[in-house]
Amino acid sequence: MRKLDLGIAQNKYNQIAQRIEHIAHLSMAKMLAHADNPSTYPMTGDKNSIEYLLYNHYKKLPKSAQNKFKSGIENLIKMPSTPAQREAKYGDLANVDLKKSAPVAAQIQQMPFPEHLKFTAAENDVVTQKSIPINEVLNKKHL
Repeated sequence: MRKLDLGIAQNKYNQIAQRIEHIAHLSMAKMLAHADNPSTYPMTGDKNSIEYLLYNHYKKLPKSAQNKFKSGIENLIKMPSTPAQREAKYGDLANVDLKKSAPVAAQIQQMPFPEHLKFTAAENDVVTQKSIPINEVLNKKHL
């Protein structure tokens, strides 16, 4: 797949991509925390939430596969031990409370989107000019 050079917008684009990765990590952390300790880390009833979907697949795995999955991603999603370390890693996403039954994504939607990640008009213009038209993606001209 072709990489886009988004010029002045590249840094924000990369930061937003990392934010999405952090959301996935927090969702996996919540799912695994629930699997280990459901009373402390309740699962949401939202069947469309990331952690709910992950948990349903996880529980279908044999115990050996669950253990392999868990050990394979444990370091990736390990929560920093102090609030300051968690904030340094996750920024405003450090405010997500894994002990709430609310889905991770729902908690994040309640937070204001960070100003430093909002695109300016000039950055939007660059992204719009550099983006691949959806019909080209669907026709696989850029894949």
